[in-house]
Amino acid sequence: MTVAKPRIIQLDIIRGIAILGILLMNIQSFGLIRAAYSNPIAQGELSLLNQIIWMLVHVIADQKFISIFSILFGAGILIIWEKSIQNEFNFVKLMRKRMMWLILIGMVHAYFIWYGDILVGYGIIGLIAMMFRNLNFKKLLIWGSIFFIVPLLLNMFFAWTMQFWPEASIAESASQWKPGAEIIEQELEIMKGPYWGQMSMRAETALMFQFGIFFFYTLWKCLGLMLLGMAIYKSGFLIGKVSRKTLTLVSTIGIIAGSLLILTGVMLNFQHNWSFEFSMFKGVNFNYIGSLFMALAYIAILNILAKTKATSILFTWISNIGKTALSNYLLQSIICTLLFYGHGLGLYNSLPIWQLIILVVIVWSTQILLTQIWLKGHKQGPVEWLWRRLAYGKPVTIISKD
Repeated sequence: MTVAKPRIIQLDIIRGIAILGILLMNIQSFGLIRAAYSNPIAQGELSLLNQIIWMLVHVIADQKFISIFSILFGAGILIIWEKSIQNEFNFVKLMRKRMMWLILIGMVHAYFIWYGDILVGYGIIGLIAMMFRNLNFKKLLIWGSIFFIVPLLLNMFFAWTMQFWPEASIAESASQWKPGAEIIEQELEIMKGPYWGQMSMRAETALMFQFGIFFFYTLWKCLGLMLLGMAIYKSGFLIGKVSRKTLTLVSTIGIIAGSLLILTGVMLNFQHNWSFEFSMFKGVNFNYIGSLFMALAYIAILNILAKTKATSILFTWISNIGKTALSNYLLQSIICTLLFYGHGLGLYNSLPIWQLIILVVIVWSTQILLTQIWLKGHKQGPVEWLWRRLAYGKPVTIISKD
């Protein structure tokens, strides 16, 4: 199948930044106990250095890069739709196959590599998002905003109804939010143990993400962001087809408004000592909203930079990560599980946050190097090739002709 449109370099750069950026948060899930991802003092007070590093990562990365990736996923649906019109192939049939195979890849990832998989959710939500492709910018913006605010409304509802919860339910939830020494010890024993011994916890957590968290949070947030991604793609903003003044304005407002909201949330959470009663359903909302402002600001900034530095070596490296985003997402999981889990080096819950961030830089460097080597002889990443081969149902060229 021939495709007339070339790749959009800005989207590869933005996607590459998103893939690299999500590791700043995911490393905490790989390297620390499960509760520490949401509650930084789940194991006690942080040292001054670790608190500063945590705050920087929280403001810069938490939910920002996964939001960008969701926005790009929505835009990607429209790009495939445009290609289907150009090349006269069945868009709906292709998308269904792409999403179903993505779900299967995600299931393997979630249950055999890392429970924090997002691909299953993206596959399901993508099947819904594609039905909105014909809407104009305004309607996509409205529907995207409606879906995006659903988790906020649910959080407000849960926070209000908590006063009516049985005490046993509150105590159980609080113990997961800030586990005791015995629970932590059990988790460490499992995750530092042999591979097959980890399966019970991996499956349990993956199921929680795919059912509980998915229906109350992931579905609405990611669907909203995908539709917003479609909207800003149609407007031209996502690929920089707006004035530099507009991009500068969005980046300025996004950084200022987003940072103020997020820092307010951080301050309030620490004032409430990250209590389950406040932080779980109230304190989290500041970063939830602020992250959208920051994500849009990052997209604007990257478009400004791409217009002047798209040919620089750094941007070439980053765009290559974007071209192989799925392969690199899975590669991060493979590398990190080998670093932290018992079938690898067993560093689980052994390193403070500042050392985890050093590891992030090392993993980034490894990914960039391996990606450059791979793309010297191939046109796409190995998992991208497999996904396309399964979706199209026929051989797809992977060896580069350059």
